[in-house]
Amino acid sequence: MAKQTDVGFMDALEQLSSNLIDEEEFHVGTFYEFIRDVWSQSFDKPEHFQLWHVQKVCRDVEKAMETGQHYVAVLPRGHYKSTILGHGFAVWRLLKSTKDAKIIYVSYTEKMTRRHISEMKTEIRNNPILYPLMKDRSSDADGVFKYEIHGGIHIEIEPAGLFTFKRGMHVDGGMVADDILRDAENPLNTGELEKAKTFFMKETMLIPNPEAPIIVMGTPMDTNDLLADLQDDETFDTCVLPVFNPTPDREVLAPEIRSKEWLEAFQNARPNIFSSEFMLNPVSTINAFLSVEEIKAVEHEELSSLDAYTYHDDLNSDLTVAGFDIGKKRHPSHLCVFTSKMNEPDLIEINSTFLDGIDFIKQADFLNLVADNFDIDKGFFDNTIPMLEDREINSIWEPIVFTPKQRRYMASKFEEYVQQGKIKLIVDHRQRSQIVCVDNTLSAAETPAGHGDSFWSIAMAVFAHVEAMRGNTQDVGNLLDMITIGDDASAVETLGFKPKKMKLEEGDERHIKCPNCHSPSGIGWIFERQKCIICHSNAQMEKELAAQNAMMSMSAMGNTFDEEVEQIGKEEEVNIE
Repeated sequence: MAKQTDVGFMDALEQLSSNLIDEEEFHVGTFYEFIRDVWSQSFDKPEHFQLWHVQKVCRDVEKAMETGQHYVAVLPRGHYKSTILGHGFAVWRLLKSTKDAKIIYVSYTEKMTRRHISEMKTEIRNNPILYPLMKDRSSDADGVFKYEIHGGIHIEIEPAGLFTFKRGMHVDGGMVADDILRDAENPLNTGELEKAKTFFMKETMLIPNPEAPIIVMGTPMDTNDLLADLQDDETFDTCVLPVFNPTPDREVLAPEIRSKEWLEAFQNARPNIFSSEFMLNPVSTINAFLSVEEIKAVEHEELSSLDAYTYHDDLNSDLTVAGFDIGKKRHPSHLCVFTSKMNEPDLIEINSTFLDGIDFIKQADFLNLVADNFDIDKGFFDNTIPMLEDREINSIWEPIVFTPKQRRYMASKFEEYVQQGKIKLIVDHRQRSQIVCVDNTLSAAETPAGHGDSFWSIAMAVFAHVEAMRGNTQDVGNLLDMITIGDDASAVETLGFKPKKMKLEEGDERHIKCPNCHSPSGIGWIFERQKCIICHSNAQMEKELAAQNAMMSMSAMGNTFDEEVEQIGKEEEVNIE
């Protein structure tokens, strides 16, 4: 009878690992099996790697790879996002290699990536199954990942910063992009976020060879950032799991990690951090005047933006209002058009249009076209810095100056319509991002996508709706302005009110009296609006009619006029010569 030999726990584990080496060379298992049974052994609480959300993301990754998709995940802090989808995935993917293989690991800076590699090496050293399986070929360099597996296959992880990887490099193993939108030392501004998104899509995405998987994860920074774009990209499968109500049937994501009580206490103590790190709201919207949730709640998938350049005669509307935020040199302009019915006073958006790089003359032409195509009843445009006042805009468009009081009033009305569900918006990600980028001080960050433009265009449309629904009472000025002349002149004397004498500066063509009934300013003529409440005259309309009459007169002159013009032209040519 053979003598029985006592074997210690570590010796038995080493023998088990040795047996695994022969088998793992051909079969490592599924991603979830590897995470649950092997990778979990590197950590103090291996049971956490059996939680439902861990299984979900692992299964999702494998399904995405089977269908030729990539994977983007947005998970809360402390729920094993990098541990599983970054470190665990990279090691699993390399262990499945049957030949030399390399994976590129990208963070915003290479320094951040090397920290991840250092953590991976520590996790491998702490793993009783993986440590004897993987021979470290760079044990003296903590931030270098080079191993030998299966008795001779070399595997490697190439560290890179988003903007510092080696151009022309290609890998078969795949790529992990871990927190590429955040610099731990210097927070990115919106311009840098746009640059990061553009660079990733045009450069970084091309590093993995075709069919090599790409895993992207991070913290949302803006409603229009890379993570937001990838969630709408059909080549990526998406997973977004906030700590509260991650699915309709689950109240807390993982109470085994963070209990409901702990989360609520943290939320009360640090609401801003909780909003971004645990509820996964973009950092830029933490102090938003209107939150992402509030805007999404009034967005409706069935609504679509009608073509602004096409005439629409079937809007089925009692009232159509609009707002137009004029773009400056670096900012786009934004138009929004809404319809409403008198018995259903809710505002329904029918158009959202951004104009990028359009000069003011073309913007004026665009507004005139829009006024006709949508048969707009009332619209406002921002005239704080006069840009369109000399462009002969349709009279339905009224200029409005953004004083602090006016801004607060319009913003509060916009908020009221949203919170009461009285407005329905088109699902437009750019429009949404420029709404929520306006903060509680009513300021907005400058971004390539805009400068809070859609917030203010919609606020103006809401203001137009408010004015129209209450009979436009603000347009008539104060009470004294409404007292007429003639038989009511004694009433003016009784009140002791006399019209203020006005004198226009040289070159000012506005009227100080009604050009029709000659009512003076302060009596019936509202100078600021160039309108008369006595005879309802409108100076702008009078000007347009006069111009039309002049054109008709010139047209009636026929060839005689053409000959005179031609003769004048010849005389001018002679004078120039």
